[in-house]
Amino acid sequence: RSLELMAKLADALDRDAEASRFAALYDRTLAAFQLQLFEEQAGLYRDGIDTGHSSLHANLFPLAFGLVPEAHREDVAGWLARRGMRCSVYAAQYLLEALFENGAADKALELMAASGDRSWRHMVESGATITWEAWDEKYKPNLDWNHAWGAAPANLLPRYVLGVQPIAPGWSTAVITPNPGNLTFAGGKVPTKHGPIKVNWTQGETFDIHVQLPARVSATLDLPAPPGSRGVQVDGTPVEAKRSGNRWLVQDNVAGNRSIVVY
Repeated sequence: RSLELMAKLADALDRDAEASRFAALYDRTLAAFQLQLFEEQAGLYRDGIDTGHSSLHANLFPLAFGLVPEAHREDVAGWLARRGMRCSVYAAQYLLEALFENGAADKALELMAASGDRSWRHMVESGATITWEAWDEKYKPNLDWNHAWGAAPANLLPRYVLGVQPIAPGWSTAVITPNPGNLTFAGGKVPTKHGPIKVNWTQGETFDIHVQLPARVSATLDLPAPPGSRGVQVDGTPVEAKRSGNRWLVQDNVAGNRSIVVY
């Protein structure tokens, strides 16, 4: 995944030779990784070359980093969701990213709000006023009580529930792709160098979303498709959109203040 990101960075900086070199290294490394560790019959990654065991960690990281073959992603996400929060607060960031990115937003939200001693609810009920380094002292007696790595929901909620992420350098273009799961509404704002992007949505028979974009920022819309939905309207006017699974992909970017309905 790091090699893939380096290729993208080099491409953005017009360093074509470096972009090609990193892309080639990515392809070669990914092929070796899949050959040695992916068990095709089980559809899971093994912990190592000389073992048949498949752990939560051996599968959540490949799924979060986009390495799992597309045909197996939904199954791996389901397998991870069934195993629950069997990882540290550090790995929870990537476990939840993997679920949000692969059609299991409802399961990600369940884990985010779950009870039990491996949960943020447990931290709150234990008197925490900021996230801990570990789920509980029994897992790490010398934990600190102000740990950024324990705060995964702080970035996951705006990135996946509001659905706001940059897709071009400097936030010139964003993607707004809410993952509501079983929630009925959400609202908030995401800071950018051009000003905040504000999003409010409600989910019912239709999916209604209002977006407010700062000047010099446009956004691609990738919206959930309620059962039986027929299309998308922007400010009351039907727009061209393509249905892809349980999502609607709007063809043209939007800018300014827009009210959108998936109907």
